[in-house]
Amino acid sequence: MKVEVIRPQTHNLAKIAKEMRGQKWKELGYNYDTRKIRRFCSNKNNFFLLAYEEERVAGMLVAYVQEKMDNKRRAELYLDEIETKPRFRRKGVAKSLMQRLFKIARQKKATEVWVLTQHDNRPAKSLYSSFRVKKHEGKLQFYSYRV
Repeated sequence: MKVEVIRPQTHNLAKIAKEMRGQKWKELGYNYDTRKIRRFCSNKNNFFLLAYEEERVAGMLVAYVQEKMDNKRRAELYLDEIETKPRFRRKGVAKSLMQRLFKIARQKKATEVWVLTQHDNRPAKSLYSSFRVKKHEGKLQFYSYRV
């Protein structure tokens, strides 16, 4: 399996956008276009990772670096989205994406990678627990503001 960090300088974003508009990705709730991918991937603190199996996109991950005000050399990575196409699930795709994200975090000298998930999302919780993790279950409250 190959995992790549997508950047406008090194990847054909139109081809990626076309594949991400395919039926299986639409069913999963994704519909990326070239302009959105280019804008996101042009920021050095944003990461769009794709896992390839059989020359097809099998999974994707979206993450952001958040630099901290208290110490410019310390940052955190926020894992925003991770998804595996149904036919590639339980084959190590998400695990490979996570491992690549941890490598990026070390390169960025981040102190943490963090993610939020729903209490009833057992597959996600199983994936996240398969790595050395500090669990905050029940200790955090999530607020969302529509603007």
